[in-house]
This record gives sequence, C-alpha cells and structure tokens, in this order.
Amino acid sequence: MAKHSGSKSLPNWLTLVIFLLCMTILWVFGDLFVFILGLIFLGFTFANNYDRKQADEGHH
Repeated sequence: MAKHSGSKSLPNWLTLVIFLLCMTILWVFGDLFVFILGLIFLGFTFANNYDRKQADEGHH
C-alpha cells in the first residue's frame, strides 16, 4: 500500500517572489513584446493557481 501525501501549496509570499523573479527575468533578457506576452501568460497562470487555492480552502 502506497501512502498518498497531499501536495503542499507554496506560501503566498513565496508565490509572489517567484512571480516577480519571473517578471524580472523577462524584463532583463527579453524585449518588450516578450515581456508583455510573458506578463499576460504568467498573470493567468498565477491567478489560476491562486483561485484554485482559494476554492480548495473554501471546501475544506
């Protein structure tokens, strides 16, 4: 029998730091077009993760 441990979510401050680090990397190493597309893509990705965490906390 395998033990299934629940996945632990990252703290909010760490998620924000990762987001800002990704934005900084896009800003420094990419051009304006890449930065804007990356901002949109990462924004949707992190917002989706945040919405799921909030929904999971509401159900438990």
